[in-house]
Amino acid sequence: MTENPLSRDGKGLQFSGPLYILAPFPRPADSHLLLKGALRGSAQKKDGTVCVYAPVFTTADLAEECRVGLVPGLAAKLKPLTFPSKHDFAAALVHLATEGVTHVAFDPESDPDAADCFDISRVIAAASGTG
Repeated sequence: MTENPLSRDGKGLQFSGPLYILAPFPRPADSHLLLKGALRGSAQKKDGTVCVYAPVFTTADLAEECRVGLVPGLAAKLKPLTFPSKHDFAAALVHLATEGVTHVAFDPESDPDAADCFDISRVIAAASGTG
């Protein structure tokens, strides 16, 4: 795996390393409950569209930095979670899409426009190798 797991080239998004989300801790045994409790946000982008996004981090340090910046009660209930493979990541995104998530924001700060924010279907296709 390379140091930066996310790259963009003329072919689109490519994943080559671990990616992290903030998920409930302690971890529920049921994967649906785990993903239902994953951190997400909503924002109105500069172009006026409203998106519900799943924040995804390219390093554990960035995920942890985001976690400690949350409201203390929420921060205590979440920990970074990584996926064994990009196919597992794609499966998690498919589930999040059924929960109403429309976008993925890579390494977001307070403004999703400052992050790399992509339509979730595009990220699913890239992670599953079909896009």
